[in-house]
Amino acid sequence: NNSDFNLISYKRKSIDEKDNLFVIINFSPVQRENYRIFIDESGYYEEVLSTDELRFGGTGKINEKIKSKAIPLNNGLSQHCLEINIPSLCAVVLRKSKGNTKRG
Repeated sequence: NNSDFNLISYKRKSIDEKDNLFVIINFSPVQRENYRIFIDESGYYEEVLSTDELRFGGTGKINEKIKSKAIPLNNGLSQHCLEINIPSLCAVVLRKSKGNTKRG
């Protein structure tokens, strides 16, 4: 959670790990660009829902295929993260991608 930016995020765990979801909600009227979300596992992630989609009356800005990045930590280890754009007053839901195809 990030109270300075009026954002909350959480991981929705499922019985089957491939169905885990990452939910990010922006309660601010300010879009957040390249916002970092720390994750457990490296790989490609896809946006499965954005309330900013045109069908919901939004601007239609979506995150295409997102590749995790390794961020070095002070102890010599690294943490994986995603850098995504989060539209203002919007919720975004991500999941680990099964392939390398773009959102369809």
